[in-house]
Amino acid sequence: MLTLENILLDIRVVPEGIRQDIRCFAGGHLNHSLFWQIMAPGAGGDPAGELGQAIAEGFGDADRFRRQFTSRALGRLGSGWAWLGLNHYQKLEIVTTPNEDSPIMLGIRPILGLDLWEHAYFAKHHFRRAEYVRGWWNVVNWPKVAELYTLNLELLGRRPS
Repeated sequence: MLTLENILLDIRVVPEGIRQDIRCFAGGHLNHSLFWQIMAPGAGGDPAGELGQAIAEGFGDADRFRRQFTSRALGRLGSGWAWLGLNHYQKLEIVTTPNEDSPIMLGIRPILGLDLWEHAYFAKHHFRRAEYVRGWWNVVNWPKVAELYTLNLELLGRRPS
């Protein structure tokens, strides 16, 4: 059975006449499905446990990670997404994608995603994207992100220590 993830992993096999629509709609569905899972009221703080350790190993510490992620998010011109995900080396990586492209298309298994389309922030923040990104850290549901980290490590063939 083909899943959306499998289709996006090899988007070149999709007929050219519908490829852009599939990228947009399949990517948009997967992106937003993850986005709504990784936020919660009264969340925020720092990642803990295995994920916290992996972030510290990959980025120095949680504050440095947030600064790097925020910088990449603010550097994405126009509509798109900022991501934290696992690459094929099972290492955490920050990437951005344009429009509704999924990080899956880059070989990155997403565990944290930030919607950078104006519709995500304009009603409250108008053109102040940086204000939106800073505020978003207060609703990141780190336990859910940690769950996705563990799940994706397992999917990549490794169990966390």
